[in-house]
Parts: sequence; C-alpha cells; structure tokens
Amino acid sequence: MTRYDLIYEIQEGTLKTYEIVSRNNNIENIADLSRAKVDAVVMIMHDESNEKILLCREFRMSLGEYIYSFPSGLIENNESAIECAMRELKEETGLVIETIQELFPESFSAVGICNEKSICIIGKASGIIESNISGAERICPKWYTKKEVKEILQSGCISARTQMYCYMWLREDM
Repeated sequence: MTRYDLIYEIQEGTLKTYEIVSRNNNIENIADLSRAKVDAVVMIMHDESNEKILLCREFRMSLGEYIYSFPSGLIENNESAIECAMRELKEETGLVIETIQELFPESFSAVGICNEKSICIIGKASGIIESNISGAERICPKWYTKKEVKEILQSGCISARTQMYCYMWLREDM
C-alpha cells in the first residue's frame, strides 16, 4: 500500500488535502485513481444446509483487536477471482468451495480511505475447518448459526460488509 495526499479544489480558490492509500504505487493523476484491476475476493460461504454461515474472527492490526469478517484475500498475478477464492478459502479455513451461487461484479472495499476493488462470491463450502493453515495471519474460522450471528451483530466487532450481509441473511426467516 502506498499513501497519497491528494490536493484538489472544493470551491473556487479553496484547496483541500485528502489522504488515501492504494495498492497502485504509481498514481500520477486523477485517472489513475479509478483502477481497472480488481484487487481482492471476499468469500461469503454457507454450509450445505444453509443453516450456518462461515465467518472468520481475525486479528486486524489497524484496530488492534479481533473482528468478524468473511474470508477474503488478494488476487495474485494471472489468477482469476474464482481461482483466488478457492486458494484463499483453503489457506484461511481448510474448506473447499462446493458451489458458487453468485459472483457479484466488482465493488469498492473502503471508499473513504482507498480505491481497492473486490469481488464477492456467494456459495457453499465443505470440509473440515483448519485455523489459518497459511500461518501468516491470526484467523479463527468457524461456522455460525443464526442465533450466534445475532449475538455477533450486537458486539460491534464486525466489518461493515459482513454486518450487512449477515443482517439480510437473518431477515430471510422474518
């Protein structure tokens, strides 16, 4: 990630400095901000019965604490989003993707601070959970029931994308 101070005019003669970070380490003009490349994949996985959802409780240094989120990862060179999802899910959880139900178009991860793009994949996964087999991160994956997800939503330690999807998943029964 590279940090940039972007200076632009908000009113005639009034300049504003806006700080961002980007995976693009060569931004030279405003056109470079709108990246063509997708950076990451987010895996939204349910169990075979659709009774549980896979969440990772992961230590995030930017917060200095653990937070709940979906498994995710960066796309490597010449890798498709689906190839990345299969690799990252296996590395972070030990699970395999059985079916892909939805492959969403790209979206922005955190527009207030960066221009990173990601793709969300919804599907079903199976296998035996193994905590963080890559060894590079502190990730605790687990299948969660709707009752457990309700409690997590109240905790406040959850990423925004995960919070919204989990809320909608819970509303299916209402």
